[in-house]
Amino acid sequence: MPPRPRLIPQTLFGRSLLLLGALVAVAQLGLALFYLGAVQKPRMERYLDSVQAEARAVGLALARLPEAERAGYLAELAGDGGRRRFVTVAPGMASDRFGDPLVGLLLRRFMARIGAGDIVWQRQPERMLWLRLRDAPAPMWMGVAVGGVLADVSTFVLGSALVGSVLALAGAFSIQRRINRPLARLADAAADVAAGRAPPVLDQDGPAEIALVAASFNRMAAALDSHDRERALMLAGVSHDLRT
Repeated sequence: MPPRPRLIPQTLFGRSLLLLGALVAVAQLGLALFYLGAVQKPRMERYLDSVQAEARAVGLALARLPEAERAGYLAELAGDGGRRRFVTVAPGMASDRFGDPLVGLLLRRFMARIGAGDIVWQRQPERMLWLRLRDAPAPMWMGVAVGGVLADVSTFVLGSALVGSVLALAGAFSIQRRINRPLARLADAAADVAAGRAPPVLDQDGPAEIALVAASFNRMAAALDSHDRERALMLAGVSHDLRT
């Protein structure tokens, strides 16, 4: 029966690389989720609240203004950088295609709070959030350009976290290679000693711990070589004495 494949690598290099990669990926994902939950979500919620308050204020102002002044008031609001628009008929756009998961979640909560019939989400050709002015004396909808606020950031943030994880994993791979190479040379040198061959002098320019091991091995190899020479000299002297 063939052995089943092991999910955990058996080498120090593979295990260290897996551990570092997992830790970095979890950290990057945690930072991304923290940003979305602690920064972006409250920012969008505050913006939606401000849009709702603005829509109510505009509706109340229209209700109190004389009919002859309403058109001028709306034109003045709409001329403020083109951010607001006013129509009498709701745009015929689907309000359930949000694109970004976070935007969709917040807009569904917003619709549930103020009423699904009083809000329309428009993605194309421009991101617009339309709210019905319930306090206005005549049917009226206010559209607010929200491209810079209710943007699709979740995909970008999670994608950035993934790219950061890949780059960090590449860095971890490079670090582990620097540790694994001296260990591989140490293993080869130990095999030479076991086979009775003179091992090469190991480099001591790596990390402090690896350099300490290499220096200890070099001293051991030098001591063994010195003992071998002394033993050979002693045997030569004994052989000479026996012949004499």
